[in-house]
Amino acid sequence: MAAPVPTEIRTERLLLSPPTRDDLPAILAACRETAIREWTVVPVPYEPEDAEYFLTEIIDPGWATGAAYTWSIRRGGVLVGMVGIDVDDYAAGEIGYWMAPHGRGRGYMAEAVRAAVGVAFGCLDLQRLAWHAYAGNVASAAVARSCGFRYEGLNRLGAVQRGVRRDQWTAALLDTDPRPRAGERPAAGVVESWTVPFGGRTGA
Repeated sequence: MAAPVPTEIRTERLLLSPPTRDDLPAILAACRETAIREWTVVPVPYEPEDAEYFLTEIIDPGWATGAAYTWSIRRGGVLVGMVGIDVDDYAAGEIGYWMAPHGRGRGYMAEAVRAAVGVAFGCLDLQRLAWHAYAGNVASAAVARSCGFRYEGLNRLGAVQRGVRRDQWTAALLDTDPRPRAGERPAAGVVESWTVPFGGRTGA
């Protein structure tokens, strides 16, 4: 490991820090929202005990073992989303994220993902960071594209959501790939790789 994984990350507008019990009401409210239910594996219906399980059985053990690192995304002290990295034993990981309705449309998600990507390659010494989403999740794909992830293809019925198989989009970022800063256009090859998810459009 190149450096200790920071528990707190400050970006231009955001604070990323591990979720706590004080965040449980916000997590509960967000995970009951329609889009988060549609594009993630959260239980439906989502109950208070599900938020508790997420914190105590997934997030806390992940930090304790180094298998996964999850940060709440905060703006002005308010939880607006979540971003996390699962790590394997062979210099690879997977990033996942969601944004609550009151945080959308402001670029917060891409800002938080860029910060998490910096940890993945700067602290965890990963060589590959994967992104997966159910096919059709264009909002998540737009974030991944803006952060330099290169689309790699469609896994037909390659994912399971609450017992039902769904098509899955896959992309990845390597430690040797260029990573655009905020406001920068991704490299041409990156943009062109996303033509299928974006219906043939290459504009970033």
